Formats: sequence, structure tokens, C-alpha cells
Amino acid sequence: IPPSFRFDIRIPADLIEELARLYGYDKLPVQKLSLDADINVIAEATVYKYDIANTLVNRGYQEVITYSFVSEKYQDLIDPTAQKIALSNPISADMSIMRSSLWAGLLQTVESNQRRGHTDAKFFEIGLCFDGVKADQQSNKLAGVITGNRFSAQWSSTTEPLDFFDAKADLESLLTLTGKQFSFEAGEHSALQKGQTAKILLAGVAVGWIGALSPIVQKQLSLSKCYLFEIDLASIQMGQVAKYEAFSSYQQSS
Repeated sequence: IPPSFRFDIRIPADLIEELARLYGYDKLPVQKLSLDADINVIAEATVYKYDIANTLVNRGYQEVITYSFVSEKYQDLIDPTAQKIALSNPISADMSIMRSSLWAGLLQTVESNQRRGHTDAKFFEIGLCFDGVKADQQSNKLAGVITGNRFSAQWSSTTEPLDFFDAKADLESLLTLTGKQFSFEAGEHSALQKGQTAKILLAGVAVGWIGALSPIVQKQLSLSKCYLFEIDLASIQMGQVAKYEAFSSYQQSS
């Protein structure tokens, strides 16, 4: 029975600790930990959705969750070459096609906000897109849209509209989470403006798009100037395992 002033001795492990202390820690036999030869340890680096969302929120974005169903009009404007997956019993005529891109829902959100006088917006969404009905024809994507002015109106400075490089800077801040080298290459997309469109490449493979909304689409939807990006979520989530690099022995100079 431990004395009343030893309130820290309550369970058998506490008593064993006391015996080891009285006997002497330096007298206890030491045995190194070992792993079986059959154990295969694989180093992984995953970028979680929370970190992706938090990065964009810190840059002024708001996350939205839109329906996976879009109107045929939006589908034709954004991705006319995509396979149309029509619902046999749609909720309404505006929700009759399964989306192949997240841009439809984001542009509808911008349109709804602009009708209510909210012209400055930064939205993003993470969701499933459908290129077919089979499991291997479905993929999670991340998309974002920006429109309006870079900063809120104030007396000390003039308002400046957002541009392509604002969207590119936001996307690049996200890509740095992976530790991989992404690149941008000029390209053409049916929903984006020529001369302000780029493919997002990873190891030479196209994984997404970024650019200004096409003036034709912009006019059809009665929207102001918008800049969009979309990228396969898997290309961001599969990060690169960090490696140790020795510090330079030379003093930094500028």
C-alpha cells in the first residue's frame, strides 16, 4: 500500500517504475528495437483536402458546393466535346446533365452573386466530375474562379481589376504544397479566351487548365470578366517525400 503522500502510485505500471528507479536505470538491460525483414515500409507524402482548402481560404477564396447536375446550355458552352450523360428523371431542365467540369457550378455561383450586387468574388470547389458512367471515367477535381477587383474600394488607392496572373499566383501557391515541379504551356480551350489560356503540366502530362473566360461564353451568360483554373485533385494530393539537405557551409550574401 503506497503512503498517502505518494498519490502518483495508482496502477501496476507506477509500481514497476518505482522498482526500476530504486534498482537503477543504468543497470537495466538495453535492447534495440528491430523490425522483421518482411516488413515493407513505404514513405508517402499526402496533401490533404483540408490543407488545400485552407491555402485558398487564406488567399481570400470561399468554398462552394454545387450540384453535380448542370444544364445542357452550360455543358455546351464550357465543354461541347464532352460526352453528355443525361439523367432519365432530372430534377429540372437546368439539372439534366452530369457535369464534366466544376466550372459550370462556379460560373452559376458568380452569376447569382452578380445579380445581387456582389461583383467581387473568389470561389473554389472540390468535387467529382463525370466523363462517363464507369468508375474509371470519374475523377475528383479542384477548380476556382475569380472576378471583380483585386481589393475593396477605399479612399487611399484606385480599384484594380483582377487578371490572369492573380489566378496563376493563387494556383501556384497551392501547387507548392506538393513539392513537385508543375509547368504552364500555352493552349486552347473552348471555354477560355485565346491568348490567355494555359495547360497545367506535371512531368509533361496535362493535368488541368487556367485562363480567362471566353468573351463568347461571357456574353452568353451575361458575366463580367472571369478567370478560372481547374486541375485533377490527384495530381495535387500525391506530394513528394521530403528529403534532408545539408546546410551550406558558406554565409549567405546578397
